[in-house]
Amino acid sequence: MHKITSPNEREPHTGIEGEEKPPRHRGIVALTIETPTSSKPRYDLPPRPPPRWNTPEFIFYLIVFIIAVPLLVKIPVELSQRIEFPSSVPATHPKYIQYHRRLSPGWIGGRQVDNSDRQYRSFRDNIPALALLSIGHLATNKLYSLVSRASSLPNSSRIAFSAIVSLLVLGGLHGSSMIKILLILSLNYWVTKRLGAKAFAPAAIWTLNVAVIFLNEIYDGYKFAALHPSLAFLDSVRGAYPRWNVTFNITMLRLISFSMDYYWACTKRPPAALEPRNEKDRVVMPHSDGDYSFLNYLAYTIYPPLYIAGPIMTFNNFIWQMRQPVRIPFRDIMQYFVRFLVCILTMELILHYMWVVAMKDTGSWQGLSPAEISMVGFWNLIIIWLKLLIPWRFFRLWALADGMDAPENMYSQEPWYRHISAIGGVFNILMMMAANLVGFVVGISGTKYLAEQLFGSWQGLQFVGFACVCLFVAVQVMFEYREEEMRRGIYRRC
Repeated sequence: MHKITSPNEREPHTGIEGEEKPPRHRGIVALTIETPTSSKPRYDLPPRPPPRWNTPEFIFYLIVFIIAVPLLVKIPVELSQRIEFPSSVPATHPKYIQYHRRLSPGWIGGRQVDNSDRQYRSFRDNIPALALLSIGHLATNKLYSLVSRASSLPNSSRIAFSAIVSLLVLGGLHGSSMIKILLILSLNYWVTKRLGAKAFAPAAIWTLNVAVIFLNEIYDGYKFAALHPSLAFLDSVRGAYPRWNVTFNITMLRLISFSMDYYWACTKRPPAALEPRNEKDRVVMPHSDGDYSFLNYLAYTIYPPLYIAGPIMTFNNFIWQMRQPVRIPFRDIMQYFVRFLVCILTMELILHYMWVVAMKDTGSWQGLSPAEISMVGFWNLIIIWLKLLIPWRFFRLWALADGMDAPENMYSQEPWYRHISAIGGVFNILMMMAANLVGFVVGISGTKYLAEQLFGSWQGLQFVGFACVCLFVAVQVMFEYREEEMRRGIYRRC
């Protein structure tokens, strides 16, 4: 296990001489992503229960997995068949004709690809450009690091250099719209500084930023021509990603983070320690008033690796790491890179062999069996999860390669409690699936139709019972996986 620390971080000391460090990740826990903050040894917790993987209970769960998982894949793949001519046995599904226009030429097994989701398509089609941008950014920063070491430049100069590079990237992404972004950033900074430690500052900051988000959408990112006809030419300088108001939803969270960190720095007594000793200290330990400068604020809010869709790290944490870079082993970065590639390949396989997004958008799921409708909804939810996960991991990988440790955003010992919790987990998953089906997949009418099919027939009720058993098994396995992580010294913060 690779423990990654800043120069001032120290391993926790328990006072017990010769106590062993947590073991390296082996077995199933090797699936856990190794990140700079994933392994946090805890010596104040009771011993974990022994592994349950080889018990009759989990052998039964394995049998359920062997039966259920292939069915989860088989149903949507059978629905996603195209017409093949000439062929003595045409592989087709009657619904294909309703959604085939939404499919695009693919690259796996001669299959078409369902690239119809607008959000993921904007990322997928721009992966080569983003890869080149990240390589260029990392190469520039590496060159600066070499020059700064040779010239003995202070670490504070890294922030100024980062701000300059970030402005260049911002201009390339959004063209003339960077003016709008900088104006909004300046407004938030001015308000934050003016309010300082006033009691209503947090409410005012939140109100301001939420209002800006709504105004961005109402006025579609604003137009220069609306201010004056002579400025219309600026609207044609669009950049590589003109829809700046979409990415600004993430940036807004960083604006609030800076404002709240500054507010707490003004209202709380500084700790006795002068420098952070660990990751938690970097988050909560405030800086001096001069460190909440516009230059630092600018470098933080538009830092390229985390700007578009990356994890949100606090202003305090960002500045501490700029001054005292953490040491991230190359092996850990490569492991994260491999797992990112696995996520990409998984998504590609799903989009090539399960055309459920096109089915959902065209209403082709109507008339299917309860099990088929459920699988269309289920795999749409999987795609929604992956289309959020993949960009997140890409930008976090970029940050890790740049030396920035961005965050990867206990159970009772009673046996019966674990089963009760699993039943609650099944109910929770079903509620979340229903909410996401309404909000992102088939809407209210589609979810109502699905409920009628599931609970209005014996066939539907059979499927509901089978699905609940499968979810119960899945929750139990997730519980045991977390227990196995804790046995091996991995304590998640979520």
